[in-house]
Amino acid sequence: MRSRQAIIVALVGLNLLLLTGVILVGYTPPAAFAQDAAAAAGEPADTVLGVQAEVGNDAIYIIDGQNHFLHCFRTPFPRNEGDPVRLFYIGTRDLSREFRKEARR
Repeated sequence: MRSRQAIIVALVGLNLLLLTGVILVGYTPPAAFAQDAAAAAGEPADTVLGVQAEVGNDAIYIIDGQNHFLHCFRTPFPRNEGDPVRLFYIGTRDLSREFRKEARR
């Protein structure tokens, strides 16, 4: 009786393991594209990141390398196919303040 329960538990565990493997292999993270114009010249550059969170849900992040700011723009969601692309300003983050090294005592 116990060996039968052990076999059932082992088979259920194996099925969960296989399901996890199928999900991990089949998942594709959203695409992110970036371009950095002045980095090749050795200057602080503005990096533009375009991110598609979902179909019809896009965001653009601009990293201001000289002033250490991150600016965010976003398209309205949901955006229907064929609608013009409009960008709305979401906000700015001060990266130098947020990633400041704390003085050790």
